[in-house]
Amino acid sequence: MTVYKKNNAVGIDRPINELIDILDYYLNTKLKWGVYIYHKIYKNEQKKGVLPVPQAFKSGIDYQPIFVNDTINGEVGFIVDDTRIVNEGLVTVQVFVTFSLNIEKLGLESLSREDELVMMYAKKSLSDYYPDLLTTRIKNVYAGFNTDKIIYADMHPFINFSYRISLNYTDKC
Repeated sequence: MTVYKKNNAVGIDRPINELIDILDYYLNTKLKWGVYIYHKIYKNEQKKGVLPVPQAFKSGIDYQPIFVNDTINGEVGFIVDDTRIVNEGLVTVQVFVTFSLNIEKLGLESLSREDELVMMYAKKSLSDYYPDLLTTRIKNVYAGFNTDKIIYADMHPFINFSYRISLNYTDKC
């Protein structure tokens, strides 16, 4: 498992970095899920007229597609809404914390599809941020992205969901 944080974080990058630390502690240290946690998910256009795949920045010029990867336990990332509310130096933005997980690899020791349990653990990891919307199914979680090549994304053992939270930061450099 690896965590990708932004160096010299300012603006929305700072509260995302703080949340990455919280998620890493809860999901990877406490629950021992061993998931990768990426920073912001970008809509990098690959081809004109084709929806982009969700990608997170790794380093240098490397981006990592995020949504389903059967070789790892899971991935977490952040989709930042394009609209931000600015009020006297305080900026508020809606952020969707996305989870793309392989339930079988999380060590839940169950023979059942534990999708509801996994979503509850994820919500608990975000409890200080008061998630107000849960979105399920890959087409909804990654709306506006190209997910056409993913065939079994919402079938066991895979699960994709996101929680919407509000993050605040000051608009000072």
